[in-house]
Amino acid sequence: MEIIRTIFYEPTFNLLIFFYDIVGNLGVAILLLAVVSRLITLPLTRRQMKNAEKNKVFQKEVEAIKKKYKKNQEKQAQELAKVQAKYLPGQLGGCLNMILALILLIQVRNVIINLVDQGVHAFNTVAYSESQKLPEDSIKYDTAELESGVYTIDYKVVSNGYELNKTYHFALVTDENRDELTKQLDEKRAEISDEEKAKNLTEERTSSISLYVDEFSEFKKDTPIILENLDKISAYIRPPSNTNINYDRSEVALNGRKIEVDSLEVSKGDPLNFSFLGADLSKVATDFGFNDISTVFPYVLIAISVGVTQIFASKVQMGMNPMMAEAKKEKAEKKDSKAKSSKNKNKKEDDMDFGEILAQSTKQMTYIFPLITIVWSLGFFGAFFPTGVSLFWTGQNSFVIIQELITNKEKTKQSFLEYKIKILDKINKTKDKKSNGKERK
Repeated sequence: MEIIRTIFYEPTFNLLIFFYDIVGNLGVAILLLAVVSRLITLPLTRRQMKNAEKNKVFQKEVEAIKKKYKKNQEKQAQELAKVQAKYLPGQLGGCLNMILALILLIQVRNVIINLVDQGVHAFNTVAYSESQKLPEDSIKYDTAELESGVYTIDYKVVSNGYELNKTYHFALVTDENRDELTKQLDEKRAEISDEEKAKNLTEERTSSISLYVDEFSEFKKDTPIILENLDKISAYIRPPSNTNINYDRSEVALNGRKIEVDSLEVSKGDPLNFSFLGADLSKVATDFGFNDISTVFPYVLIAISVGVTQIFASKVQMGMNPMMAEAKKEKAEKKDSKAKSSKNKNKKEDDMDFGEILAQSTKQMTYIFPLITIVWSLGFFGAFFPTGVSLFWTGQNSFVIIQELITNKEKTKQSFLEYKIKILDKINKTKDKKSNGKERK
């Protein structure tokens, strides 16, 4: 969708390259982008926490109404409708933050993939200003002297033992000769065999270099290229973005006639630095296999970091969420009450209330979803996430953890104290079991 591209994709691309231009490393630029994205959505996060406070009140009122009008279902329904009308509209925006985060994650993925597929040209086509554009390898031919007619243009690039040849057909038309030249162009294109088309496609996929020509982008769709005004034919050479390729020779021929170098504008750019902590951010662990531990370790480390930071971020957010805190408190109180009451010893366990269900389901997802994320980040299931996306996700999660710990100092201290007590209690119970076991012996 064009609106998604305008609102999310292009700003993401521009901001990422802006950071890259400053720091010179794509990994660091991705982490900076993650921080900025969280800062932008911070107001929504704050609103989400406020809604959680309201939702706690909402649940209490619902429980009170159910208890009060237990025997009057009609009155209960009326009162519940009033409460829902009061609280629920404000809760509808609670998912907005998650939706925006998901959209942004997808856009970062697309940005990284396009940087690999098209090199810096992918950015230069959406750059907000000329000053932002990065140098790229390109060949440009001035077409000012071309007359109306049908043309064949051949590009040849030789580099590091690879040779790539690509041919494009086009017609430069006027209103008077459009139909005639279009027919001639169709006839010329029909001369290209399916075998030749397949050979060209295979050559591009298997070579370390490929060409991206703006004017002839429709060539891939197997449709005639009709041009009315053409100032310059531009071919952008796109090597693997993380590989430094030295071009030995670049040639252009028009209708079989080689164009002199003086007629060409040739520029060379620098490859993007995709390396971060020994990992290529455009790849995943499964691209290398798991036989060589030293090679695959950085990828595994970044993949695991996504899952670990997700777990900690979820735990921290749940600890600060009033609703979850209330559910946890109620569950603990209920457990203590049952333990103290001898009457409940032989009774069947009561059905779980809303708080218990929420706490249990959230606890399960706290571990299940990060596990799925790690599997995706390693490259299974079609390598859905390049490592650069995993790094971005890790940066976002880390920001959430730090943000919550700073903004909720008192709750953080209390949570750490409770966790410490819990750990110490487990240690003491383990010691008691061991000592009891020794005494029995």
